[in-house]
Amino acid sequence: MTPTPFVPDYGDFFQQERHSNVSSLIVEEAGAPGDASVARKLPGHSMVLAAFSHYCKAKLETWSHTGSFQSSRVQDASLAWPLGPLVALFNYCKAKLAPWSYAGAYNSSSTEGKLQVLLPVPAGQQELAELLVKGMYQAQPTITDGLSQLQLLQLMLLADRFGVPKVQAAVAAALNTVDVQHIDWDAAVELLQLPPSCAQQPEFEAVRQVAVQQVQQQLGDLEGVWADPARQQLLLALPCEALMQLLQDDTTCVATENTVVYTIERWWSAQDAALQHAEHLRALMHLVRMRYCTPYYSGTVMHQSSPVQQSFEHAALPLMRECCTTGGYARLQEAQCLVLHRYPAWVAEQRPASARQPVIEWRLPLASLRAAVDQLLSSGKAATYDFSDTYLPAGSIRLVAATISVLSLRKAASLKNKFKKRPMSAELASWGFSKLVPLGAARSWQAVKAELYRQQLVHGDAASAAVSDQDDSLHLNIQVKVETLL
Repeated sequence: MTPTPFVPDYGDFFQQERHSNVSSLIVEEAGAPGDASVARKLPGHSMVLAAFSHYCKAKLETWSHTGSFQSSRVQDASLAWPLGPLVALFNYCKAKLAPWSYAGAYNSSSTEGKLQVLLPVPAGQQELAELLVKGMYQAQPTITDGLSQLQLLQLMLLADRFGVPKVQAAVAAALNTVDVQHIDWDAAVELLQLPPSCAQQPEFEAVRQVAVQQVQQQLGDLEGVWADPARQQLLLALPCEALMQLLQDDTTCVATENTVVYTIERWWSAQDAALQHAEHLRALMHLVRMRYCTPYYSGTVMHQSSPVQQSFEHAALPLMRECCTTGGYARLQEAQCLVLHRYPAWVAEQRPASARQPVIEWRLPLASLRAAVDQLLSSGKAATYDFSDTYLPAGSIRLVAATISVLSLRKAASLKNKFKKRPMSAELASWGFSKLVPLGAARSWQAVKAELYRQQLVHGDAASAAVSDQDDSLHLNIQVKVETLL
């Protein structure tokens, strides 16, 4: 039977000068070196610091100091010895040492001649760093009580920086009690960018899954994200690690894999230039499940995309479209193309389909329509009016194919026109669904409006009455149901 490791409790010595032979100097990174106004000095004990902090142990074993103190001989206080004799010996020595004072380098009445262990911390985290040191002294750290979720994460990062495993475990246990419904968004995002040394702890896996669930609840349907400005801002503000987690998750939903590329490009363009790292862009683009992009998109948009060009080898670019075409992926497999081994996401399974049917609805004021019809009539042409993208909401240029409807007062009887699937780009001034509303050969705005009333397409306060002269209060209700997104 493996004996239980004995971890002594040095809590009585925290912040005490007795038997102190080093000092812990907590300095904010934003402050100038040696600036006492931003430093916090704690009495330290080399045996404790070296035993429970990898960082402090390395510092103490590297430095040399005049006098009788030799830090290289400090031993780890967590030893798997039989508990009974060791506990008795520890308590006996602790009681005997308490009234004594040392001379020279061990003089507890003076801090002169002591080694200083510098602990640089982010601005505003000195108190958390002091809690971290306190946790080194405690057998079972009880330093997490009363801390917010964000403070717990900051303490976790400090424990990782200075190599204090038992504080990491204590923080992970505290976070593990958090309900997914009550975790802060900022805390969830921070959880997903903790270093592997934190995230890979067994105690930490459960709380990390809480963060994954929170992000998935908010951003797990990318089509829903791009239809909601508030959620767009959440996504664009994600750190790279959190966005990678979202795109790696097999439950993230899309209409097509094109949306993943679109998401990465939008996120990349939203990052401050000083914070853009090419390796982040490559890591994200390599998560694209290429065979589920559409051929047109991979052959045009992706082929001309600077982020895509930066992320893949030149030889891989012409194979993108081949991978997306009917039978193309099978041909690459048959040829044992190396690109499939180099980019594993190209062979990954298709993501779940978005539950959201992308729909865009907006009101086209009759006053706007009248201006266009008057311009058309002034050129001598009949008012067979073609709608153009002038009236489409911003961002809808992603549409490739859709069903356009002008909804009548009786929605079941709405007129619909299925326009052809056709290439689209921002340069196209009009991408056509001509004669959506048949107006005949009307030669005046009044005739056009009378026809719209006859078809019951006019909405507004006076829509059910006779033809109104108040165009400003009336509108057509336009609806676009998206079938394919660019």
